[in-house]
Amino acid sequence: MINLSDAKRWLKGLKPMQTALNLNDWVIWTEFKTIEDGKGQCSPRPGYQRAMLTFNLAEIDDEKDFLRCLRHELLHLLNGESQLYRQACMNHVCDSHAQNALEDVYDNVEEHLVRRLECLLDSFGYTPEKLIRKGEA
Repeated sequence: MINLSDAKRWLKGLKPMQTALNLNDWVIWTEFKTIEDGKGQCSPRPGYQRAMLTFNLAEIDDEKDFLRCLRHELLHLLNGESQLYRQACMNHVCDSHAQNALEDVYDNVEEHLVRRLECLLDSFGYTPEKLIRKGEA
């Protein structure tokens, strides 16, 4: 578990990491609160190029863990426009069981994609710290 003042200090890496990932067209807000599952959450609104990143400080161990979580949540925005497709499809599904099943599949595919992107970046040496340095350059 980390404290809020440390998290806010480490959050200074957001803008440079966003730049390094070519996501400067997104307006990103952040918040710190307990979430049901995991260390972080990305809630994109791709039609407006806006997103809220939520961090669960109780689940994050240290600065390295926080920066990895930050990178993970930012990577969701690379696929942010798929939210538009998701919303359009859900508007045509009336059965709640089908909606739940489709949501589960979408969430699993999305997380799998982001994990693959993380592995790809790591394989090229683009750690969160290196992305911050690249974005600051």
